[in-house]
Amino acid sequence: MGRARAHRLRRTPGLLVAHSHHQHQPSLVSKPGRPDEPGGRSGMPGGGGQDQQPYPQRLGPLAVGRRFIVTDSSEKLLPVEESLEIPHLPTAEDQHTFEHAMQLQRDRALGAAFAHRCLTAVLWMAPALVLSVSVNGYLGWQVAHPPVKYFAAEGGRVTKIIPTDKPGHSRRDVSAFGADTIRQSFTLDFVHYRDQMTQLGERYSEVGFQDYYKALVASNLLKAVKDQRMNLWVDVGPGVIRGSGTIGDKFAWEYQYPVTLKLDGQQSGSPPQRFIFTLRIQQTDVRVKNAGLEVTQVITTNAN
Repeated sequence: MGRARAHRLRRTPGLLVAHSHHQHQPSLVSKPGRPDEPGGRSGMPGGGGQDQQPYPQRLGPLAVGRRFIVTDSSEKLLPVEESLEIPHLPTAEDQHTFEHAMQLQRDRALGAAFAHRCLTAVLWMAPALVLSVSVNGYLGWQVAHPPVKYFAAEGGRVTKIIPTDKPGHSRRDVSAFGADTIRQSFTLDFVHYRDQMTQLGERYSEVGFQDYYKALVASNLLKAVKDQRMNLWVDVGPGVIRGSGTIGDKFAWEYQYPVTLKLDGQQSGSPPQRFIFTLRIQQTDVRVKNAGLEVTQVITTNAN
């Protein structure tokens, strides 16, 4: 009888069989039982017990004919219409909102691309800006602190004054000055040797002239010119620079020259003598020496 009634209740319109998540046996929802049944039983199999609430009280909403889902675990009634999502077509307002969102996304993408290009340009411009600022600063300093140039006027002639602590002559000019000084210093004849030696003061410093005079005396060249009435001849080879730099407050160069000396007289002569002359040439004030150079040291070495 219980099976037949359960079968009849399954086919009752407006009812739905709900299966429990914990038990595999279905729970049946039926119409309310008659109140005159003993114990308030609903007629369901196994529906005894005084502490169990009668089904008419739990299934009161079934009186309106709506569909419900009942589960043994929750013992709650959920309308079937509320438990299912009913699909619906987008409205014109939804379409407008979607298009507006897409337009905002496109604008955001364009803004990101523009920001990326701007950042790339800034990264390239930053080194160029630093370089430009450095160059402008250097040029500004040069304009504010130009190199100082001095000039001297003597007899209506303007002469540029070169600082003595900086090289104001090329190496070729300095080498030529040293070679010319050796030629004039060791080209003497027994008639004019005094005047010739006096004119050399323009090319020597005071200490340098003393070294030159000592070299003439130590080699007996001056004695041969004066006493034996001989003429002194010289042949100077190209100079070789040995060094340069500032000595004290003046810039100086050191050159070596291969030199050949020979004495010729009216009745006799001497064989050629080969020497190595080492000259220290320093820069000096053009107001004191016209060439702006002077020999400060002479060292002779026998090359034979």
